[in-house]
Amino acid sequence: MEPVKVAVNGQYRMNIDKGNQLSGGQHMTFVGNVSTPLQGYYNVVERNNDASFSAMTNANGELWLIVGTDSGFEGTTTLYYTSITVLLTLAD
Repeated sequence: MEPVKVAVNGQYRMNIDKGNQLSGGQHMTFVGNVSTPLQGYYNVVERNNDASFSAMTNANGELWLIVGTDSGFEGTTTLYYTSITVLLTLAD
């Protein structure tokens, strides 16, 4: 399913179930939070998802991969993704 924006009550939402903040949804997996006990302007936070999950391509063999954040913090947060690694394995 291609993720697209949908107008809901005057706001744009995605047409997929991404979950909400600390919980994943039907179409997206929660990997972890980016909070850190360290004080400072810049902190490196690493997250992994060792749990496997399956997805199906469309008739053209295309698959959507979404990486993002969802925050309830009501202030400015700047995140830089320095590396994203994905391993895709053909299923029988």
